[in-house]
Amino acid sequence: MYLKSILPSPSSVTLAVAPDEPNTADGAAHPHAQLFVLSLREWNQLNRALGYDPAAGLTLPEGSPLDEEMFTLLEEAAERTAALRFAARLLSAADASEESLRRKMAQKGYSDAAADAAIRRLVEKGALDDQSAALRYAESLLSAKHYGRRRIFSMLLGRGFSRELAHDTVDALDPDALASALDILVRRRAPGLCSDDPAERKKAAAVLIRLGYTGDEIREAAKRARES
Repeated sequence: MYLKSILPSPSSVTLAVAPDEPNTADGAAHPHAQLFVLSLREWNQLNRALGYDPAAGLTLPEGSPLDEEMFTLLEEAAERTAALRFAARLLSAADASEESLRRKMAQKGYSDAAADAAIRRLVEKGALDDQSAALRYAESLLSAKHYGRRRIFSMLLGRGFSRELAHDTVDALDPDALASALDILVRRRAPGLCSDDPAERKKAAAVLIRLGYTGDEIREAAKRARES
């Protein structure tokens, strides 16, 4: 194998690796070159691992033969680049936990080592913070869905956040915001909570319990509704 070409861009370097020597009989480009895309960071790390000094402008030149060890380093660098970009795209679409990102990277076929490197890099850049992400997600569920603590806790676990962090997050939610959300649900989805019919009250309470509220919270909401 040899390094057929190097194509740099502002954010990455694309390397073409061909399976045989560059001096073919007719001088034509090899039709079976394999492409590897590396971030600039990974390109510099690869060169340092191979004994070059990118800071001095010394990098692996085109036409260099690649032994098995060098090819493996190149594959690993390209996989780390791809895993990081995949995880960053997921984060740009929605908040995610470290665990959920690892799970999705594994499903995509990335190795544990590549996933670990992507997570470390995202944490270093401040793009991945489980505590902040959990709170944003919980607050969005409270404001948009009007869910109670129990339902929010369950959904945080489903997103891959730890039980400890999920507990801390729901404990940090504004009690007044939770009460207001419950009052909205009473008006919109459980008006029977203040009914004279016990069956209607029970039915309404069951709706609110499924949405994450406790019996005590529901009784307080019924009291507020009757007094309003």
